[in-house]
Amino acid sequence: RGQKPLLEMMFQDSGTPPVFGISSPHSGLLWALETLCWSEDHFLAGIRALAQLATIDPGGRLSNRPTASLAAILVPWIRHTSASLERRIAAVDRVIEEHPDVGWQLIKDLWPSTHATSMSPRSPRYRDWTPDRRGVPLTDWATFVKYLVGKAIECSGGNASRWVELLPHIASLGPNERELLIIAFGERIEKLTTDSSDQLLVWETLTNEIERHRRFASADWAMDEATLARLQSIADCIEPIDNIERYARVFDWHPDIAGIKYDDFETHEAAEKELQENAARQTAAAAGIEGLGRLAARCPVPSKLGVVVAQLFADDYAATLLSWLESDEKRTEMARAWAGQRAFTDGEPWVASMLSQLDESESSLRLIIALVARPSEQLWTLLEQISPELSDAYWERARPVGSTPQDASLAIRRLVEHGRPWAAVTTLSMTLHRPGATTSGEITPDAVVETLTAAAVTQSREPTAAALGYEIGFLLDFLESASVEPATVARLEWIFYRTLKGYRVPRALYSALAADPDLFVDLSSRVFRGKNDPNRVHDEQAAAQAMHAWQVLRDWRTVPGLQDDGSIDAQHLDSWINKARLLLTERDRDDVGDELIGQVLSGSPNGDDGAWPAEPVRDLVERLGSKDLENGLHTGRLNARGVTTRDLYEGGKQERALVAGYLTWSDQTATRWPRTSRVLREIAASYEREAAREDREARHKADSG
Repeated sequence: RGQKPLLEMMFQDSGTPPVFGISSPHSGLLWALETLCWSEDHFLAGIRALAQLATIDPGGRLSNRPTASLAAILVPWIRHTSASLERRIAAVDRVIEEHPDVGWQLIKDLWPSTHATSMSPRSPRYRDWTPDRRGVPLTDWATFVKYLVGKAIECSGGNASRWVELLPHIASLGPNERELLIIAFGERIEKLTTDSSDQLLVWETLTNEIERHRRFASADWAMDEATLARLQSIADCIEPIDNIERYARVFDWHPDIAGIKYDDFETHEAAEKELQENAARQTAAAAGIEGLGRLAARCPVPSKLGVVVAQLFADDYAATLLSWLESDEKRTEMARAWAGQRAFTDGEPWVASMLSQLDESESSLRLIIALVARPSEQLWTLLEQISPELSDAYWERARPVGSTPQDASLAIRRLVEHGRPWAAVTTLSMTLHRPGATTSGEITPDAVVETLTAAAVTQSREPTAAALGYEIGFLLDFLESASVEPATVARLEWIFYRTLKGYRVPRALYSALAADPDLFVDLSSRVFRGKNDPNRVHDEQAAAQAMHAWQVLRDWRTVPGLQDDGSIDAQHLDSWINKARLLLTERDRDDVGDELIGQVLSGSPNGDDGAWPAEPVRDLVERLGSKDLENGLHTGRLNARGVTTRDLYEGGKQERALVAGYLTWSDQTATRWPRTSRVLREIAASYEREAAREDREARHKADSG
C-alpha cells in the first residue's frame, strides 16, 4: 500500500505528448514482468504483479499496458509461457479473485474471436524459459474456452451491464459453449430486467445483435436461425413495451432491419423511414415533446429524429424546440436538425417567422436559425433587412457550401469582406466541384484570384480543410483552364508552394523558372549570401522567405529548354545558363550558383543514345568545366532517388544494379564527354559505398536474428 504512489508515478505517458516522442518508465517494468512470466516458476508471481499494476494504471498514449501484457501472456491459442494449461487457468482464477474488475477485463480480452491477433510478450534473451512448441493442442484450446465461458457466466451473475458486454460476442463461440451461455442468460433474465433501465439496455443490445445476424444471414459468422429464434423469444419476453426509449435504435445511420439485405438500399431506406415515422408518432402520442426529448437523449443519431419530427409535426412543438437549440448535446442536435429541415421545406418565409418569435436579446438562437437555413441570396437579403447585426454575425460564422454558383459568387465576396477568405476558398472549391460550375461563368477567374490573394495575407480564424492543398490546387487548375496569365498563376503557386506540396505540381512556377534565369537568381540570392557579404542580421520574415525559396530550389528539376516530347532545346538551355551564371557572378554567388544549376540539370532525361544525361547537358558540362556544377549534378541525381524499400536481408542488391548502369553510361560517354563520364563514375562509386553499407546492415540483422 505504501508503494502505490511510487508505482503510479511510473505511468508517464498521459497528457500532451513531448516533441521527440512518448516514453514512460512503466514500459520497462512491463517488459521485465513479461519476461519472468515465460518461466513456470515465476509465472504466477508475474501475473499477480501485472494485475496489481492494472488496478493503478491511469491509462495513456502508449499501447504498453498491464492489461495488454496479461492478455498477451495468457492468450489461449498460442503459448507465450512455459506454464501448463492448469496453471494458466489457476492464474486467471487468482486475478479474478484478487482484482475482480481486472479479471473481468481479462476474460473479455481472452474471449475467442475470428479476428484475434496477439503480439508476443518480451522474451528472455539468456534464460531457456520458452516452451519447445508454441502451438496449442486443440483439446487445450477447447478446455480453456469452456473455462472462460463458465467463468464469464459466474462473474456476470445478475449484472446487466456485463451481460450487455457479452451478448455481442455469443456468435464467436462454438455450439456447445454458446448453448451454455444462452441457457445461463435465459435463467437470469428475470433478475437482469428488474430495473427498467437495465431492461431497456439488455433488450436493445440483444435485439441489435439478432437484427445484425439476420441482416447478414449468408455470412460465415452469422448464427443459424434456430439460435436466433431462441434469442428472439427472450427478447420478446423482455421488450419494454411502455418505454418510449426503445425506439432509439432505429435512429442510427444505417440501422439493422430484419429481413432486408444489407445491399438492398431502396428497400432498406423505405423500411427505415416507416420505422422512424411510426416511432416518432407513437412517442409523441404517448409523451409529447418531452417524450421526443427523452428519445433524442438515447438516439445514436438524434439529427435523424429531428428531421422526422419536422416532416411529421412541422411547427407543432416549435416553442420547445427553439428553446432546445442551445440545450444538452442530444436535444440540441435534434432541434437543429428540425430547424434545418423546416427551413429547407418552407424556405425564407419560415426563417422569417421563427426569427420574429425570438426576441433580439436571444441573438444566439436567432443566429442558429440563420445558420441552419439553406444558404441563398434571398436568405442573406432577409437577414440584412431584419437586423444588420444578425447579418454580420451570420457572415462571421457561416460556411455557405451547397449554394448555387450564382449565390456562391456573392457569398465569397461577403466572406472576404468579413475577413474570412479561407472560408471563401472552401466555398469556391466545393462550388466549382459541382457539375457544370466551371463553365457556367458564375464564378469568375478574377474572383478566385482575389480570394486566394486575400487568403495569402490572412491568418485563418477557423479550422481549415483537411486537404487544403487539394482545394487550392483545384482552384489553380481552374485558373489554368480559364487561360489566366501564367505569371498570375505562378505568383499564387509561389505563395502557396508549401501548401500545395504533395497535391499539385506548381507547373506555372516551374515554367517561369525555366524561362527566366532572373527569377532563379533571385531565389538563389534569398537563400545564400555572397562569398564576401557580411553575415546577415536575423530577420524572421527574411528567414521565412529564404526557407520558402530553398524549398522551391530543392524541388525544381525541370531543365530549361525541355520540350513536351522530352527533347531539350540546346539553344535555349545555353542562353539560360549563360545569363544565370553572369547574374550569379555579379551577385558574388558563382560557386553556389553553379552547384544549384547542376542540381537543376540532374533532372535531365536520358539522351538519344539511352545514356544519362541528355547530350545538351553533357555538352554544357564539357564546355563549362565547373567542378561546382558537376558536384550539383552528382548530388541532385543521388537525392532524386528518394526512399527505397527492400527485403530484410537483401543488402545492397539494388545499389549494385545502379552501379552497373552508371558504369555502362560512363564507358558510353568517355570518348566524347570525358568530364560527364567522370561524374557518372563518381555516382557509381557513391552507390558502391551505399551497397557495402546495406550489406553490412543485412549481415547484422541476420546475426542478431
